[in-house]
Amino acid sequence: MPEWGGVPAAAPEGKEAVDADFSASSSPSSFFARRRNQHVEAEERPDSDPDTTPVPPARKPPVVLGPDGKPCRACSSKLAFGSALRAASRSSTNTSSAPVPPQDDCPPDVEELGRATWTFLHSAAAYYPNEPSDIQRRSMRALLDALPHVYPCSVCAEDLGRAYATSDIASEHARERAVQSGPGLRRWLCEVHNQVNEKLGKPVWDCNDVKRLAFRWFEPPEEREC
Repeated sequence: MPEWGGVPAAAPEGKEAVDADFSASSSPSSFFARRRNQHVEAEERPDSDPDTTPVPPARKPPVVLGPDGKPCRACSSKLAFGSALRAASRSSTNTSSAPVPPQDDCPPDVEELGRATWTFLHSAAAYYPNEPSDIQRRSMRALLDALPHVYPCSVCAEDLGRAYATSDIASEHARERAVQSGPGLRRWLCEVHNQVNEKLGKPVWDCNDVKRLAFRWFEPPEEREC
């Protein structure tokens, strides 16, 4: 299953963040470890010696190129794509006076596209009947089969195609079995989404918790205002 805009796990907060940064098990290549080591060296160096500690170059977010060889907006984050555009603008002699559109008017990046796609798929499964008609089964199966061929993020689509070909969870037989009923489709999507979450180091859902799935995508509990 592709990493459709898979958003990295949220950074720890509060005490967990402090423990993660300063624990004894922290990686020596972590930001705080480097800063601590450099600080000690600076204190022990005689005043007469110049500071020759090399400054590491700033790391830019990667931008994914599309099949046409150009930066792919649907395959990259806004930060990465914006950096690529600014670099191209600096190297070009062509200037434009067109105003920069507000962020809300910008096309979705890979993360927004992924969240929107998962929201649509889970919602469609939530409203999929327990006993679908023949046309509903064929239509849902066609939708799932089409994703590797029409998904805007080309690298994500390729990843999904490989998952369809190699993963037991996403195989052709599994997809056909999933569209036979609403509960089957909801569980299948939950399991496929969990595969993506595991890749990203994010928590996974208990796909056996049918009530929680219904609360998330179909009907929230009475005590919650949505």
